[in-house]
Amino acid sequence: MASNTSDIKLNNVKIIPQQGSVFTLKNSDGYEFNNVLCPDGTDNFLSLEGDKTTNIQLANTDTYNAKQAVILGNGVNGDAVKIE
Repeated sequence: MASNTSDIKLNNVKIIPQQGSVFTLKNSDGYEFNNVLCPDGTDNFLSLEGDKTTNIQLANTDTYNAKQAVILGNGVNGDAVKIE
């Protein structure tokens, strides 16, 4: 989990969690996921929490393997994440 962070770029990243979300962000801003692996059988790729979470971008990242691509938690605005 990343909390209260900003302006992070993840390029060509491969994380395979044993359970839960691949990434969880809380009150975070300005994340860019580029060509990030979504492993087979993933529950959810990205879990967002907190009313300060905004400007999250997924580019060249296929979330097809996740049961749910993005979970928007309490306080997260629906336009906080952009999938290209």
